[in-house]
Amino acid sequence: MIAYEPVMQPFGRHALPDLKVAAETADWDRCVEIVNRQISGFSAAHVEDLRADQHGWAILRCLSGPLYAELGALNATLPPDVMDRPIKST
Repeated sequence: MIAYEPVMQPFGRHALPDLKVAAETADWDRCVEIVNRQISGFSAAHVEDLRADQHGWAILRCLSGPLYAELGALNATLPPDVMDRPIKST
């Protein structure tokens, strides 16, 4: 499970185009880089430190598979203030 904070849109929306390309080409290394650099704002040096731990990097690659779909769904969901409005009958 990947937990996002905040758990509402817009979260990582700016990275969706790059994540889409990486997911479509199954470039899981790139997915991990995108989430760490573009979304989390970590430095390139931090990402290289992560990559140096082969076991840890392999886990991050596995976890990155659903990132594009999950972030896409998260950003397609209505904001809480819209979801809690009463439904008007016609």
